[in-house]
Formats: sequence, C-alpha cells, structure tokens
Amino acid sequence: MKTRVMIFILSAAFFLGLAVSGTAGEMPPSDGAQFWTFITKTDPYTGWGYWPGSYGIKPGQTPHGAFIIVYANGIALKAAREGKPMPEGAMIVKANYGKDKKTLMALTPMYRIKG
Repeated sequence: MKTRVMIFILSAAFFLGLAVSGTAGEMPPSDGAQFWTFITKTDPYTGWGYWPGSYGIKPGQTPHGAFIIVYANGIALKAAREGKPMPEGAMIVKANYGKDKKTLMALTPMYRIKG
C-alpha cells in the first residue's frame, strides 16, 4: 500500500512539473498552424500565468483594443521575474477585448525562437 501511494505521489509531482514548466515536450516550430495548435490545444495560453504587473483584464491602449489580458508561458515568466531577456521558447499572448470586456477582438502572439 505504501509503495502504491509513493508511486502516485511521484507521478503526480512529475506531471505537475510538466504543467508548471509550460510544456510537456518540445517547443513548436515557428510555422503558424503548428504554433496555433500548440498555444490553443497542446499548451493553451489561457492556462499560462499573467505577465508580471498585468493581472487579469486591464484597459488597453491603441491599437490593441479597449481591454487586454497578457498571458505568458513559464519560460517567459521566469525571465521577466528575473529581469532577463526573453530566451528561446518564451511565448506571450495578448488577448484584445471589446468594450464589453467579453468579446475577443484579436490575439497577438509573440514567440522567441532561435535566430
């Protein structure tokens, strides 16, 4: 019984670590379709953290729309919190909303790749 509990705890810790790291595998290529699949299905941007100092929905500025939410993956958040430049694999998605704060008007994804 103790062995099963220990295996469960170790497995849970492993998968939690994958979720917190921002990805469960390799980063996607910069191809638009594959990148879109990655940020909407493989590692949905809505599950990422908020950009430091930008928690939740905030008033936007031209040209971004009335309201915005800025999401960042674990790689980008770590660099931002440490005051470092964005490393390869850093992803930021700015979600632009209408005046009703509910209508998604546009997404602006940013992705740091090698080169």
